[in-house]
Amino acid sequence: MLSKISKEVAKKAKGKFDIFLKFFFGYIALCSTIMFPCFILEEAGQVCLFGGWPAKSVHNWELVLDGCDLMDNINNTLKVINYSVGWIQPLAFLSYRAYAKATDYYIKALKSQAFANAPEAFVGRTVQFKFTPKTIQQKQDHIELINGRIHIIVDKLPETKTILVQGRLEQKGNTFVVDIR
Repeated sequence: MLSKISKEVAKKAKGKFDIFLKFFFGYIALCSTIMFPCFILEEAGQVCLFGGWPAKSVHNWELVLDGCDLMDNINNTLKVINYSVGWIQPLAFLSYRAYAKATDYYIKALKSQAFANAPEAFVGRTVQFKFTPKTIQQKQDHIELINGRIHIIVDKLPETKTILVQGRLEQKGNTFVVDIR
């Protein structure tokens, strides 16, 4: 009698364990389906990063910007996947969130380096940077803040010496202009 009860208990336990294993492996498969594309996107971003090194070393800033744009698109796709379904695997979610933030920082730093070396590569693009004018010129209908080849057009003098500039970069001769009026 005891043996019969033991067999029934073992059978029920095995059935519950089998159900647990099905759910567990289903969860693992689901996590893999979601996280593997994130892994491939991470690798694609790293390939862009590595491709940027030779472009920087030969001062091909247009190619560096192409790489930044590609890396930004890849990183945005990674964020969409991670924030929409990546939470299903919390450790991977946290890891890919950190990777995406670090990639955003790298892109920002690389664009800053490119802008410092070749502002002409940004003509027609929206730029954002901190600017401290060396000279200020009052024009008839505006004020120009000038530092080297960069001119910022404003309506009135800024309240602080250094300002955050955001706008479309245009080229006029050898001068680069952002009109933020």
